[in-house]
Amino acid sequence: MKRRFFLGSLAGLGGFLISGSAQGVIEDNPVLKDEKKKMDLNDIVDSFPILQNPTPDGMSVCWAIRRPGTGYVEWGTTPKLGNIARDSYAGLFPYEDRFLSSRIEGLLPGTTYYYRTVSIGMDFPQYGKMLSGDPVYCKIHSFKTPDPAAKKASFFVMNDTHANQAVLDRLTQKILEKKPDYTLWNGDTIGDINSADLVVKGIMQAGNRPYASSIPLLFAAGNHDHRGPWARNLVKAFLPWNTADPEFRTLAWNFSVRQGPLAILGMDTGEDKPDKHPIWKGLADFDDLRKLQARWLEKTLNKPEIKSAPFVVVCCHIPLFDPDPAANPGEILENWADWQSRCAELWGPIFNKYGVQAVIVGHKHRLIPSNPPDEKRKWFQIRGGGPNLESNGAFIHVSADQEKMVICREILKDGSCDEEWSFKKRF
Repeated sequence: MKRRFFLGSLAGLGGFLISGSAQGVIEDNPVLKDEKKKMDLNDIVDSFPILQNPTPDGMSVCWAIRRPGTGYVEWGTTPKLGNIARDSYAGLFPYEDRFLSSRIEGLLPGTTYYYRTVSIGMDFPQYGKMLSGDPVYCKIHSFKTPDPAAKKASFFVMNDTHANQAVLDRLTQKILEKKPDYTLWNGDTIGDINSADLVVKGIMQAGNRPYASSIPLLFAAGNHDHRGPWARNLVKAFLPWNTADPEFRTLAWNFSVRQGPLAILGMDTGEDKPDKHPIWKGLADFDDLRKLQARWLEKTLNKPEIKSAPFVVVCCHIPLFDPDPAANPGEILENWADWQSRCAELWGPIFNKYGVQAVIVGHKHRLIPSNPPDEKRKWFQIRGGGPNLESNGAFIHVSADQEKMVICREILKDGSCDEEWSFKKRF
């Protein structure tokens, strides 16, 4: 139907047509000869690529775009590349408005690979009327797949950044200086997840550096990462791990990675208030999430590649212990949790049973002394810092060889190590 005929045919319906935006009329799509239009379509890439979900045989790549389009990853064992990774679902390749991702599979452990992202802006008014720009290539980056046989391992932990750009600038600089095997973002990335734009600015563009383009990024969710109207879409930026497992497919970010002598696990402590808190209006189901994670944890610690690791470290956002008997345990309606007693009850005995040596936490925004083991709790609790560069900004660096693991908390402001713990291997 022509536009004016469509409008004319509805003119006598007594106001049934509420607004022009609801008409569903599509103008004829011009042929792409306009250079400005082409430039707009090609202005698509909005972040460096972020490596995620590392396994000995695969790696995921996620990147932000500033306009709708599609994309894929070119990869290979040399900078000549030669292979393409392009995910499809139900017969369709992706068409997204803010995030693109691809999974590279069929890799070998402990092997260096090269890759680049390819983004194509599209104008998609209707089937058969699509326009596309030119392929836009990022620079070629490289990564190394996890290697359980490696002699050494290291990872970098940051937490409670809350989109503080000064802190993110310093942290991303430190990541590129230290060159760990992995970076782990231990919750409360940007504050409440209110929009895709906030996620792009605070995570994908953190420090305006390629901090995770060669060093894979791991993620353990914090309470703020579950808040806000866009929180259910955070899996577009932090890609889920367990989608193919029917038992644990709802555990988006629980992960285990074995690198040399070190096994790293990520857990989700959920909200710092009980599910029944009126602020959630009935939308919270974190206690069931914690119970399911207990089953996942026992199965994961029993996996041969994790069970055989000389050192095991778990990362989660909310502390699982507080020496103050008056500290809020997360089960009362007043204020917010100092620690998560329900997680401690469900997971703590499993940590003890399988010899987890350290649990790295955040949440408190203070440089609180870490908590050595006691008679009931056999694992160290190592505490991270907060989002203020001058007062509490810090990161944790973990390194291990065949005989020893060292965990150091380093102050961002002056580079000093204010806490250092050394661990012997479990067996």
